[in-house]
Amino acid sequence: MKIAVALKIMLAVLCLVMLALQLRSMSGWSETRGVFDDICYLRQAHLFQRFGLAGFDTDMSRDDDGYARSKFREIGFPGWKDQKELPCHNTFPATGKVVIQYPPGPGMVLALFPAGHQVVPMFMLATIAVVVSPCTSTRSGRSALITWSRVDSSREVNPESCWLGNITRN
Repeated sequence: MKIAVALKIMLAVLCLVMLALQLRSMSGWSETRGVFDDICYLRQAHLFQRFGLAGFDTDMSRDDDGYARSKFREIGFPGWKDQKELPCHNTFPATGKVVIQYPPGPGMVLALFPAGHQVVPMFMLATIAVVVSPCTSTRSGRSALITWSRVDSSREVNPESCWLGNITRN
């Protein structure tokens, strides 16, 4: 019993050290890493900050403050002047609108943070959530992974309807 507790403490400390090192590494990141995905999600966040829920409309005609073009110009993207050349934007032939191709969720989360300090805090919070979530059920004496993977052995399991694949009763 003492060995199990000591092992849990050792692993918890190891996880905390790894988390601290990762967070320290992230703290040196920049908002302008030259990654197209970052720029496009930050543009979405910018739209949500400017227009609220109307930020769902990502048409390039709403780039009246030049946010997207300036971000692509900063990283030296050659087609920054032509909205149809911008990465992560597609033209809808029926309407002629040039819109972001990504789902709005990350942009909405990034919009919660102040402009210029969005990417790093979002990734830090996500990393903390990933590291902390397995520890949430340690009070019951079981890890979250084992708790969620248990199968009721008193019932027959149909392998075709089970996402775990081929499960057999012991």
